[in-house]
Amino acid sequence: MTSLEIQRRHFRYYLGILNQADILYCEGEEALAHGLELFDDEWPNIRLGQERAARLAERDKDAAWCCDRYAGYGASILHVRQHPAEQILWLESAVKAARTLEDRATEAIHLGNLGIAHYLLGDSRRAIECHELNLTIASEIGDRRIESAALANLGVAYDSLGEYPKAISLYEKHLEISREIGDRSETGKALSNLGTAYQQIGDYKRSLELCTEALAIARELADLPSECAALGNIGVAHHALGKYQLATESLMHFLATARTIGNRGFEAQAIGNLGNVFLTLNEPQRALELYRQNHDLAREIADRKSEAAALGNIGVAHSALGEYDQAITLHTEQLALALEIDDLRGQAQALGNLGRNNMHLENYERAFKYHEQDLQIVRRIGDRVGEAQALGNLATTHYNAGAYLQAVELYQTSLAIAVEIGDPQTTGKSRYGLCLSYVCLGDLDRAFSPAEESAEAFEGKGADPLRTSVPRQPK
Repeated sequence: MTSLEIQRRHFRYYLGILNQADILYCEGEEALAHGLELFDDEWPNIRLGQERAARLAERDKDAAWCCDRYAGYGASILHVRQHPAEQILWLESAVKAARTLEDRATEAIHLGNLGIAHYLLGDSRRAIECHELNLTIASEIGDRRIESAALANLGVAYDSLGEYPKAISLYEKHLEISREIGDRSETGKALSNLGTAYQQIGDYKRSLELCTEALAIARELADLPSECAALGNIGVAHHALGKYQLATESLMHFLATARTIGNRGFEAQAIGNLGNVFLTLNEPQRALELYRQNHDLAREIADRKSEAAALGNIGVAHSALGEYDQAITLHTEQLALALEIDDLRGQAQALGNLGRNNMHLENYERAFKYHEQDLQIVRRIGDRVGEAQALGNLATTHYNAGAYLQAVELYQTSLAIAVEIGDPQTTGKSRYGLCLSYVCLGDLDRAFSPAEESAEAFEGKGADPLRTSVPRQPK
């Protein structure tokens, strides 16, 4: 037997093992645990099999076929076990193999998954490029299911950039096609995605309606991952609406289901969201404990983006406890990690956190520097929500430093963007900041109008304590 034949036998065999583990995982219940156990036991050989198939794919059609299938046959279980950076390597090899085999449908699917992996690493622009290629191929070959998925993934990417009207339009097209072709699973996902988008523009009641419908479909289909996503969104909506007991119940159910299916990414998300609830309830110590669990889990699964976010949350909890120096240390670590993994959004969040804590310590020059850097990044990546928030944070720092005219100018710019994109939290905070700034300038006529308008936007809308700050009231 030649060396090539030995390698073929190896990568064919372990492709079968990967497929078997994925099938068991997707069956759920007891089979799910067996699938995860089989995958974990055989992972070194599965990885080696994929490497061998990818290396030989250009000159051997059998290897190309297996390379193509490694990324597809194990898609569900790889999503919860494989780091996105490694997923990208597998998927890039799979795209090349699909092109070698002239299999356009599979090429499109791999491009969609490649976009998801880039998104998970924080590169939404690169994700959009992949999803647009995916959509183009789907349209050319007339595959409505692939087209539907591509629209959904494009919506997620634009959502992450703060382009909510565009995201909602894409999600609505996804929902329309899913219903048209009778795909209940995709219909549920479309409803869940729309629910997330409506949260971003502050319409939590509409979000709750959509996500409740998505949850019903997920349970009807016994689709536990989709049930997890819906429960998470429902928990966030209840939190924003001030229904903290319902939020906690939904998030605890989310956490239990995530642990049942072995999705540690969902588990970390649930724990982090529970921390947010307790932070809002003015229980920073309890939030801190949850954020630390979130951090430990992110490190365990080598999800460095989530690890950086968890460091930021731990820092926010220390800030809520008045421990600003400790918070700065953690946000500095958050920034270093975000720089290391090239997570631009994470860098912006860390810089904003550093700016706010330095403001609390009255280190205004440092605060200005960090907020300016935050602003540069969010503008570069096209994050309009982040831009409005960074301008608001700069304004608040000027306000607290006594520079009320500069604060007014920045609040007005922040307000214009927030109104344009439909961001009620930043709208309310900017109007509130304008009100206080005009009071300090002695212009009570101009102070009254923004104060009046800010009341509904600012009160009870689920303001995000991890991102923006409001000025101290004048004494």
